[in-house]
Amino acid sequence: MDTMENVQKANIHKSQIQTLSLKGLDKILYRYAVNPKKFLASFDLSPHDLGKEGIYISYSVYVQILQDASKACNTPHLGLLLSNTRTHSISSKGVYGILIKLCESVGAALEAIIKYYNVISEGATYELKTDGDVAWFIRRGRFPHLRNNRILQELSLFDFNNVFIHTVGPEWIPEKILFSFPEPQERSIYDEILDCPIEFESGMQAIQFPAAILDQELDPSSTILNQLMQDFVSLSHPTKKSFREVVSSAIDILLPSGVCGAKSIAKLFDLHPRSLRRRLLKDGLTFAKLLEERRREHAQFFLSETNMTINEISVALGYGAPEAFTRAFRRWFKLLPSHWRQKYHKDNL
Repeated sequence: MDTMENVQKANIHKSQIQTLSLKGLDKILYRYAVNPKKFLASFDLSPHDLGKEGIYISYSVYVQILQDASKACNTPHLGLLLSNTRTHSISSKGVYGILIKLCESVGAALEAIIKYYNVISEGATYELKTDGDVAWFIRRGRFPHLRNNRILQELSLFDFNNVFIHTVGPEWIPEKILFSFPEPQERSIYDEILDCPIEFESGMQAIQFPAAILDQELDPSSTILNQLMQDFVSLSHPTKKSFREVVSSAIDILLPSGVCGAKSIAKLFDLHPRSLRRRLLKDGLTFAKLLEERRREHAQFFLSETNMTINEISVALGYGAPEAFTRAFRRWFKLLPSHWRQKYHKDNL
């Protein structure tokens, strides 16, 4: 399975997470005298699976693995150790590379990332907030019993701290990182690894930084994330996939981000919008027609295979409002989305 197919699957299967998100866990287990092979076997996994793309587990299993590993190692700060062991990065890093290419400022890139992750993330929602000269990248856990989960906060905030490093540059240091859980006894390890002010038992889970950074321009040619585009761009080669298939993959990826349009897709392939139009016309298509085709297919999937609300589906498909999605759906199928779901949802068949 190639990189784009992995990202595409992550877009569709909201409750799934790649085992790559656990990469490095086997090393931590070994360090604390826990047999990685035996531990992971209880979840039908092997150490090899943690470094292999295309293997997915449910979010609930992911959380259980982290919690059990923390207990087995008697290490409450497992999230911080896992992040530091492998320079933990967001699982769909290829998507981030794409968004960097399409956005002109740090703020625009972060907003696109937030839209994307609010659609695909099972465990948390994200928000960008500013107040005068200060800004916060905020995480909120979706599940009440996990909202103050220490491991998940450590992993998530460290992930996105790396996003800032890749976006702003290696000189990036946040003003403060805020956790909602109580200050731990082993406080010193946070100071060593994070190298910035830390606040525990805060009212939010967030990365605090100067708001001026949001207006900073991006230069994709100079960022290390530019290399993440290589797998995607290589797919445009005619011997691998048709241009229609590659553009379809790009649409699938960008729909939740809010930057899916003909101009964005053209920019992704370093094409003028007119060139994109000409290439699609060779297949008897327009961009609008292909976009509608992809939205229609995903709408059927979300309504039949998930319990996402109509509002969540409209956001996932890149509509500005649920009403716009409902109008489009009625045009396609002569039914309201809710009526279609009653008729075709997997639990009703």
